[in-house]
Amino acid sequence: MERYQLILYCALLVIAIFHSACGSVGDRLERYQSLLSQCVANCREATIPWSISIFGWDCLDNCKYLSMHQVVDELIEYNQPIPQWHGKWPFVRFLGIQEPASVVFSIGNAMANYFGWKAYRESVHSNYRMYHVVRTYTMVSVNAWLWSTIFHTRDLLWTERMDYFSAGAVIAFGHYLFMFYILTNYGYKWLARLYGGIVLLLYSCHIYYMAFIQFSYSYNMRANVAVGFLTALCWCTWFIKTAKSRPHVWIGFLCAIGTPAVAALELFDFPPFWWTFDAHSLWHAATIPFAYIWFLFLRSDAELEIRRDQGKLE
Repeated sequence: MERYQLILYCALLVIAIFHSACGSVGDRLERYQSLLSQCVANCREATIPWSISIFGWDCLDNCKYLSMHQVVDELIEYNQPIPQWHGKWPFVRFLGIQEPASVVFSIGNAMANYFGWKAYRESVHSNYRMYHVVRTYTMVSVNAWLWSTIFHTRDLLWTERMDYFSAGAVIAFGHYLFMFYILTNYGYKWLARLYGGIVLLLYSCHIYYMAFIQFSYSYNMRANVAVGFLTALCWCTWFIKTAKSRPHVWIGFLCAIGTPAVAALELFDFPPFWWTFDAHSLWHAATIPFAYIWFLFLRSDAELEIRRDQGKLE
């Protein structure tokens, strides 16, 4: 048996023993480190194809990618489990795009929000109480999915930060959307604006902590899950309360339940099919219809309220 195969089997034994404790071990394999060192020693920036260099791939990054997939091929040949590298599964890039499936589905979500807003705008007059808030929500959502697209195209420090911060903005503004909806429904527009200021302040504190004190994945997840769960609970309570007077609320209820439910795909982490479709990308795919359906609820609700207001005036 060749020396590198022996090293590979030893490393795999370590993986099997400590897999539950170590989330990412591929980049620590000695075989991988050896291939990486050889590649970097012979690499020249001029040899990097322009099709990937335009996305920021340099010699080191390209060598990491090539060495990783060489080790993956060897693991497959010997029927060994595939680990993660630097916290990610080994994806096959496409035209320099690091995670092509997540990129496509992120674009799909951005388009679903845009076309949902377009249909809303064509049916609802701009003087309706929720019009401008829904428009801002659309802008925040589309911005988040654009940054998700950029992040999955190239996972860099700054693209990761922008992706996380933008996603947090959607969750924070989504909560404000509910409070604005309820408070203005009872005539407390001033209180809705005050609440919006509080949400903005808390979100700013969250971003400051993440950006300048400690970028904590666990803290960020807990904060987002807590706010998202609270918002979903509030909407569901409102839907149940108003189901008789607003028969269309089942559409919103479907989104309030379905969107968090498909997030459970993140719990079933597995190596990507065809090194392209992993649980995270499938989660992004599953949220596309809910994004559009949510605007369908907002539009139906606005149309009902406008009809009722017109009836009162007549």
